[in-house]
Amino acid sequence: MVMDGKGPDGVAPLPVRLARSLVAPVGDAYLTLRYLVKAARLRRRTEGVTDHGALFDAVSGFREFRPVQVRSEFLRLMERLGRRPPRAICEIGMAKGGTAFLFARVAAPDARIVTIDKGLHPPRAAAVRRFALKGQRIHCLHGDSHLEATLHRAQELAGTRCFDFLFIDGDHSYDGVRRDFELFSPWVEPEGVIAFHDIVLDFRTRHGRKTRTYTGGAPRFWEELKARSPGAEDFVENPEQDGFGIGLIPRAGGEGA
Repeated sequence: MVMDGKGPDGVAPLPVRLARSLVAPVGDAYLTLRYLVKAARLRRRTEGVTDHGALFDAVSGFREFRPVQVRSEFLRLMERLGRRPPRAICEIGMAKGGTAFLFARVAAPDARIVTIDKGLHPPRAAAVRRFALKGQRIHCLHGDSHLEATLHRAQELAGTRCFDFLFIDGDHSYDGVRRDFELFSPWVEPEGVIAFHDIVLDFRTRHGRKTRTYTGGAPRFWEELKARSPGAEDFVENPEQDGFGIGLIPRAGGEGA
């Protein structure tokens, strides 16, 4: 008797395994096509658009790529980056890819953007690569940002050992955020900047009320770093909000720089 597609020994019969091996590629191919179509539509809608607010609203209208960001906070980050458009960007934590889309719009015309995610979704990554403007390149890297090998691969893809902008939004544990900072920050250009997402305490930590938001140890690490980093800036819409928030430091103001 077969239950839930498995035989008496707990292993699915050969026909079931073969069927599954065929279904997965077909499913990925469908998702890839779907995301590519959506990415093309987003590109058409934003062709020639330079207003940051309009760009944020446009990508937010696509649930496949919607950035998990507070609008006002991210627009302040975009304005800050636009003062000196970065040529080499490293993003730790791709999420849905909406932030990579926006970073490309404030980056230099020949920018290289490397976005790292341990749980990279290949169909979405295929679409995110299409967000690069003419002359730019977006690389989606599947890897653990805590490993030196991942750093080296990111440098190879960027075509440079140093980045102009580092965005840390990956593992939100205290040790995870610290490891990302300690490993990648020495490779940010002296004139570059480093930003952290989720620097505000979530409601679970602050009030004991569980919500979908989780900032983990990121706020604690940010407060410690900010205390010893000249020029640190907080981009927070409401200090009482449930998580989110962006913290930024000039590379020269970070410990270990």
